[in-house]
Amino acid sequence: MQELCDLQPFIEQSLDGIEPCKTCFFPSYPGINSINLDAYKPMDFTEQWIYFHGDSTLRQVYGEFYGIIHKTQPMGYAELKHHSRQECPEQGRDSYVPPPGDPAPCYLNEKTCTSFYNSTGMGRSINITYDWKHFMYEDYDRWLYNRWMTEKSGPTFLFVSPGLHDCYHQPDEYEHHARAVRHLVEHLSMLRQTVVYIDMNPVTRATGNQKALKCIFYVNAAAHALAREFGMLMFSRQTMIVSANGKDEAGEFPMHQPDKTVAVEVKVMLAWLGCLLEHKQAGLLSI
Repeated sequence: MQELCDLQPFIEQSLDGIEPCKTCFFPSYPGINSINLDAYKPMDFTEQWIYFHGDSTLRQVYGEFYGIIHKTQPMGYAELKHHSRQECPEQGRDSYVPPPGDPAPCYLNEKTCTSFYNSTGMGRSINITYDWKHFMYEDYDRWLYNRWMTEKSGPTFLFVSPGLHDCYHQPDEYEHHARAVRHLVEHLSMLRQTVVYIDMNPVTRATGNQKALKCIFYVNAAAHALAREFGMLMFSRQTMIVSANGKDEAGEFPMHQPDKTVAVEVKVMLAWLGCLLEHKQAGLLSI
């Protein structure tokens, strides 16, 4: 019988004062440095469909996967943005209309990028999709997830993040946003897909105040509790970035972390996820 990977290093990393969550990973420094990532075999996504549903922060995670699949240097943030905006078809939904005083042309991001690859760095015959998600739980989410449920179709893996826009545009409404995340998680729990929820990364740089950061921490805490309640797979970018003091030269948390930071996040997440699924396949974990 093949020896199973060691899941304990991932479970041991949890937030202070909170009981460990078997389906969660709260990576933090210096604990990450003690994990021998080379001891965990690469995930094999052969004949599977990997789907990323989130805003531009999750698009960075998708970019790292894209690089691994191509066995090349991943696209940087600017290249990813251009790729999704210029080379991918529109979602086919009502475009986002910014509120008064907010000139951000977020509607330009409403695209879905899907590619198929025969031979990759993660296996063969793989579909990979990046799909724009603007708010924590909106009509497009309900339509998309309900379609998968009704048709018994859709991807094998769904990596989803609520995105920063709710806390960016309306930081004082953090309690409302937390309720929206509950509705999102309730819907995700009904899907047949393997869902990996990725929490929001902390941001102060683009907002110019601490209100958005408070909102992000509040909503992430709600998501962490929901992961325990629903047994949802949850990876925390927040704990990893905060523990590393991932601020820029101005002492702010940037909206988009450096590419090298995202690369480490993805490497750690894949090691954790692969080991978790190995234990599930062996019947030692119910998720």
